[in-house]
Formats: sequence, structure tokens, C-alpha cells
Amino acid sequence: MNDVLIVFLKEPVPGRVKTRLAPLLGAEAAARLYAALVEHALAALRGPWRRMLFGAPADAAARLADRLAEPVLPQAEGDLGARMAAAFDAAFTSGAERAVIVGTDCLSLSAIDVEDAFEALGAHDVALAPALDGGYVLLGLRSPQPALFAGVEWSTPRVMPQTLERVARAGLTFTRLPRHGDLDTLDDLRRDRSRLAALPLDDATRRALALALGPPADPAAR
Repeated sequence: MNDVLIVFLKEPVPGRVKTRLAPLLGAEAAARLYAALVEHALAALRGPWRRMLFGAPADAAARLADRLAEPVLPQAEGDLGARMAAAFDAAFTSGAERAVIVGTDCLSLSAIDVEDAFEALGAHDVALAPALDGGYVLLGLRSPQPALFAGVEWSTPRVMPQTLERVARAGLTFTRLPRHGDLDTLDDLRRDRSRLAALPLDDATRRALALALGPPADPAAR
């Protein structure tokens, strides 16, 4: 099978990434954290599939390619749905038989999850891994499905239910994969504290995280 993993990422510019964490960590530390998340995702999601990276903003694609030493295509114009639909079109036009899209904000997502999604697409039209906040962290398709992305209220808890409504309306079969959490808020940082400790962060970012998180909970106090 010609499988393609699509990865959406952004240029780690302070004030433009991890904006909900910037008030806690500072814009610079939040951007450095995001850069580390990108590096983690690209390392964790390697496999036998072909990979296509799409960067935002569009004019940052060349800079991201230099930074990551890997080709990066510019994301299309429009909202998140339009950009994802265009990325799937590009993947299938390039010869993909199955395509899976992910972002870089989920520390728990692994190559096994991607492998499971491709396997599920052998029997279903759509594979979805829900996010804890009501969206999804992974979407797999075995053909272009632009209707799944039209009119969705992105960045809201309505993303997953609205997507499932569109799946049903299109008469597509789907499988639901395990849920994961993105890293966007203080609660997310607390949930993924142990995974954050394993990231290759600079000392300044670690200090900012430690200040935001406070001391670890004492298991003996439970």
C-alpha cells in the first residue's frame, strides 16, 4: 500500500504558537516548547509510510524545511478545514492509497497509533482518534472527502460531533481510535508532566514550565 502521513506544523514564532500557554510560560518559552513538540512528533511518528509535511504560514515552508532538514510544503489558504482538505488532495494526487493527518501538539501519539489508523483504513473509509477537548488528533481517509471539512466549527468541542455528522451524511464507514490529549492549557501540561520531562528542552523553558506547574504532587499525600 502507498500510505502517506500528513503532518501539519507551524513556524515556532513567539506570539504565534501556543498562544494559550504564552501567558503562563512567556511567549519565548511557549515557542521553544512548540519547537520541541515538533521535533518530538517527527521522531515519534516515523514508520514505513511516506511523510508529507505542511507548514504555516505558507511563506515559512522553506524556513521550516531548512530547520527540520526535510521537505515542507506550504499549507493552503483558508480555515483549518480548507487547509486539511487541500493537504489530503495533495497526498492522493501524489499517489497515496491511504492518508492520515496529524498535528504536532499531542505528546502521547505514537507510530503505533498511525499504524493502527492505516490498518483500520483497510476496512473503513475513515479513521478518527478523538481529542480530549472535543476535536480529534488524527484523521485517516482512503479517498478525498472535502465534505468532512466544510462548515465545521474548528477549535471548539463541536469538531468531533460535527465531523461524525458529515461522515454519516456521506454514507462513509468509520472506526474510532483511542482518545488523546493535545497540549494547549495548564491542565494539559499537568496531565503530560512526565512526558514533558523527557523532551529535549533548554533550561529557560524548563524553568518556565516548573514555575507554571509548581512542585510535583506528593503520591504519599494521596
